[in-house]
This record gives sequence, C-alpha cells and structure tokens, in this order.
Amino acid sequence: MSSMIITVLLGCSEQTVRVLGEVPVAEPPTEEADDFGSPPDWADCTSGYAGQYFNLPDSHADVEPGEDVRDADTYDDLDWWDAQRLSFSRFDPSLDHGSNWWPVDDGLSGDPAYFTSTWVAWIRVWEDAEVAFTAGASDDLWVDINGETVIALPGVKAFDPETFTVSLDNGQYPIKVRFAHRSGDSALRFRPLDTNVTICHPDFNEDTG
Repeated sequence: MSSMIITVLLGCSEQTVRVLGEVPVAEPPTEEADDFGSPPDWADCTSGYAGQYFNLPDSHADVEPGEDVRDADTYDDLDWWDAQRLSFSRFDPSLDHGSNWWPVDDGLSGDPAYFTSTWVAWIRVWEDAEVAFTAGASDDLWVDINGETVIALPGVKAFDPETFTVSLDNGQYPIKVRFAHRSGDSALRFRPLDTNVTICHPDFNEDTG
C-alpha cells in the first residue's frame, strides 16, 4: 500500500495524520568516503543532519582567492573535506545558521576564519512534487540528493539566499550538503520550504554492547 495523507476534522481545528505504508526505497550512491547509514523510521525519527566539520589552514591555496581565480565547477577534486582536516562531528537539527557563524576554532593559525563542513541525512518526499528549498552561503555550497547535485553555489560570494525548485518523486533519498567558508563573513542557510518533505538523521545502527 502506498503512503497516504489523511485529514481529520476535530471541531474547528484541522489535524493532518500521515499513515505510513511501503516506501519506495532509493539506495545510497556508492562512495567510499560517504556513510549515509540507513533510512530512519519515518514514524519516529529525529529531524536533522549528521555533520562533520573540518579546519582549513590559512596557508591553504584556496583561502582568500584572488579575483582572477576561477570557481570550482564541482567538488570532485577538492581536498577541503579530507579526513586529516576533521575537527569534530555533531548532530545539527537544522542548517539555518545565518551570518556571523564560526563553529570551528582549534586554536590554529587563522582560526576560526576558514573551515568546511559536510552533512548527511535522509529526505522523505510524501508525494511527487516540485519541492522548493531556500539555499544560500558564504561561500561554497553543493547539495546532492540521491547522488545527484541539485543545488550548486560555488565560489566566494555574499550571503544572498535564493529559492530553488527540485523535482522529486514520492520516496526516500539520501541527501548530502557540502559547505566551505574561505573568505569574509561566514553564513549558511539550507532548508525545505515545502511541508511535503521530511528530513531526518540517518540510522547508523551503532552497536551498544
């Protein structure tokens, strides 16, 4: 049975209840460095992302780039998220951090000015739809859904969030967000504008015993 949305009228109020049926499953794309875990239990999951934060040294060639430096078209050949740069991991309930955001400070030269982050989660699309997202960053931002880049905002720039529309079928998909801050103020915003989607932290099935 496919998933359904049932609207219940209670007096003068309206309540929406989601009834979970079989969910069309999209397997995570195969990437050695990525761990999307398993899709969460959508009836009882925690909204948010599994985040990793990396420290970019002030000696890195890509920080404070000159005006003649060409923006990276993709993240494929960048070393900004290499494992040796990892500072810490944490749960982030949202990716709406606004401006003047400085999460990484290890006391290294240049801190907290330059850093990068990645976040993974699962997105549940309840009905086929053109899903609207707001996204903006200072600086580089890429958003992948099921291994396909759906939002690309590369380069050093001012924080100016925009609305993006992504066509998504009913189902569940892994989502990955890549961010880099390399100059000026630091800012980030990424969130869905559509109530037709839910984004939850992955289930990593960690052994406790």
